[in-house]
Amino acid sequence: MPASVVKLRLPSPDERQLARQAYKSMQDEAANDAPVRLLTSHGVAIDLPADAGQLLLDILDHMARGDAVTLIPVHAELTTQQAADMLNVSRPTLVKLLEEGRLAYQKPGRHRRIKFEEVMRYKQQSENARADALDELAAIGQELEQE
Repeated sequence: MPASVVKLRLPSPDERQLARQAYKSMQDEAANDAPVRLLTSHGVAIDLPADAGQLLLDILDHMARGDAVTLIPVHAELTTQQAADMLNVSRPTLVKLLEEGRLAYQKPGRHRRIKFEEVMRYKQQSENARADALDELAAIGQELEQE
C-alpha cells in the first residue's frame, strides 16, 4: 500500500474548527446529489463530482470530531498486520482465518497480501452474523419472558 495512503494524524484544534466550519458550509451543497463547486483562495472554481463532494463532507465530519482519517483505494492490497488491525483481531488470528480459507489472499513472494475489498467483505459478513445471533438471542429472551 502506498505510504501516502496510510497517514494517521489527529487534527489539531484549529483544524477541527476549520473542518467544522467547512462541513457546515458544504452540507447543503453536497446534499443535493449534484456536482459540488469549490472556490480556491485564488478565486479558481473547482467542480467536484457529487460522490467526491459527499466523500469530502464525510472527511470533514470526521475531522471536526477529532478523528484521524485514512483513504484506502478499494483495490489496495494490505499486509496481514494492516488487515488484522482493520478487523480488530491479532495478526495470528488473521493468519488462521486466511489458512482456513475464510478470506482470500495472494502470496506473490514470502508475504501474504489481502485485498481491501476482501477484508471489507469479511467484516460485513461477520457483522451480519453477529447481528443475526443477537436477534436470535433477543427472540429467545422474549420467548422465555412469555412463559
